[in-house]
Order: sequence, then structure tokens, then C-alpha cells
Amino acid sequence: MYVTLGGFVHSALGRSSLELTAALLLIPPSVVFMLWTGSVLTAKRLAYRDLLPFAIIASAATAGYSVGSRVYLPHLFSTYATRYGVIGAVFAMISSLFAIMLILVVSAAAGREVNDELDRIRRGERPADDEVRQQWHEVTEQARSRFDTLRQQIRERRNRRNTT
Repeated sequence: MYVTLGGFVHSALGRSSLELTAALLLIPPSVVFMLWTGSVLTAKRLAYRDLLPFAIIASAATAGYSVGSRVYLPHLFSTYATRYGVIGAVFAMISSLFAIMLILVVSAAAGREVNDELDRIRRGERPADDEVRQQWHEVTEQARSRFDTLRQQIRERRNRRNTT
């Protein structure tokens, strides 16, 4: 049903080169489809409320990929088919499928993080007042440490080059 609806929307409204209108109109049905798919794949162990952040993120990212792929995939298929022949078209298809799966995995991870944060907000948990400052301090210390290590390595290489 979702594929039929998508085909109908793209055939009726997809007259532009990017099919932006069709992609945007398919976001709500995509959210419903992602909710249903997530529920089925988890054997209904996750409530729809827990899957909603994933469904929203995945639907928006898929719509963005749909628009971007309208521009890039024809070029990719043409280039690969010209360069490698029939196997090039297979490589291009594998690349496209990999990108779609990457979007779904990243959306699932991001949806889980958003859901966890929403649960903390619902429970009324608040981070410590200086938690953000502490985390920022840790990040800057790690960056400084890596920069100092890199600077030391560069200095050692220059010294070795100058002595030889």
C-alpha cells in the first residue's frame, strides 16, 4: 500500500526535476510506514510512542535522500556503467542501497537518543547546572591533548629530517 501510494504521488506531482513536492507530501505516510515497520520488526515489544522519534527522523532523512538521489544517482549509474560496464551498474545500485541502509541505521540510533532524552524530560530529570560546562571542558581538554600530541609528532619528524 505504501509503495502504491508513493508511486501515485510521484506520478501525479513529480513533474519537477527534484520532485520536492512529492517527497514532502510522502513524509507523513512514511512516518506511519516506519512506525508500523518498527513495530513489526520488534515483534511489538516497543510502543509506537517509543518508535515515533525514529519514524520522524527516518522519514525526513529518506525524503532528503530522495531529493538528493534525483540529482546524483543518474550521474553515478552513467559513470559507473560507462567505466565498468554492467557490473558498474550493480556497483551503483549497491552504493544506493548502502546509503539507504545507512540512513535507516543512523535514524534508529538518533531516534533512540531522542526517545531517551524525551523520557528524561517526562520524568522531570534535569541535568546538573554545570554538566554542560563539564562536558565542554572535557571536549576541549581532549582536543588540546590531541593537538599537543600532533604538534609534538610534527616537531620530532622535523628534527629527524633536519639531522639526516
